[in-house]
Amino acid sequence: MPELVEILQAVALPALFAALVAILATVAVERLGGIAGGVLSSIPTTIVPAAIGIFQRSGDPDAFRRAMAFVPVGILMNAGYLLLWRVIPARLGAHARFRRHLLAATVALALAIWIAGASAIVALNWWLAPTVAQALAVGAIAFATFDLCNLRTDSNHGIDKTI
Repeated sequence: MPELVEILQAVALPALFAALVAILATVAVERLGGIAGGVLSSIPTTIVPAAIGIFQRSGDPDAFRRAMAFVPVGILMNAGYLLLWRVIPARLGAHARFRRHLLAATVALALAIWIAGASAIVALNWWLAPTVAQALAVGAIAFATFDLCNLRTDSNHGIDKTI
C-alpha cells in the first residue's frame, strides 16, 4: 500500500496539475481570444509538473536528462497526431461508407497510429538504451524537425499545400 501512495504522489499529482494547466489554457483562449489566449496558452507550462514527476521517479540526474531529452520527440508525436485529425477526415470523408461514422473512424485511426508510433519510440529507447548525449541528439533532431515543419507551414501563410 505505501508503494501505491508513493506512485500516486509521484505520478498522479503532477499529472493532475498538468491537466489543470491545460484546462486553464483552454479557458484563457476562450476568454481572452485567439491572440492573447493563444500566446498565454502556448507557454510550455505543462512540462514543469511533468518534469517534477519525472525527476522524483528517476532520482538519477542522468536518467532525468535522458527522459527530458525525449520531450521534443513527444511533442513531434503529438503534432503528428493533430495532423492526423486534419488528414484522416479529409481522406475518409470522400468515401460514402465512412461519412456516417467519420468521428469514430478518425479517433480510432489517429489513436492507433499514435499508439503504434509512441510504442515504437519507447521500445527503441528501451532496446538501444541511449546515453545522455545520444538522447540529447535525438531530442535536438526532433526539435529541428518540428521547427522545420512549422517554418514550412508558416511560409505558406498557415496552409500546408502538400495535404
